[in-house]
Amino acid sequence: LQRAYHESALHSLQDTVPELERFINDSSVKPVFGYPLEEHLRVTARTIAFPIELCVCTLHELALNEEGLFRIAGGTSKVRRMKLSLDAGLFSVPLPPDYRDMHVVASVVKSY
Repeated sequence: LQRAYHESALHSLQDTVPELERFINDSSVKPVFGYPLEEHLRVTARTIAFPIELCVCTLHELALNEEGLFRIAGGTSKVRRMKLSLDAGLFSVPLPPDYRDMHVVASVVKSY
């Protein structure tokens, strides 16, 4: 009974995974971290990469007078969450209030 269940699950996955891969490859939203800059600029028809523009505009607004801005790291989980959100295409200018920690934004710029 257990074997039949696992075989059924395996067949279901074998049918579903190729469809998911096609969907991901055909998606207009592409990751920005780890993706070639030239390709990102071409696909988005931009001259400045979106993460750079978003982060620099935010830092310009929030942190122009902050000393040691790029020396103090943002919280690891917040930086990771922001990078994943950028990869998913969930942001626009200005940043949502939850993501306006200047050290997190500076860490994301450094990571990009």
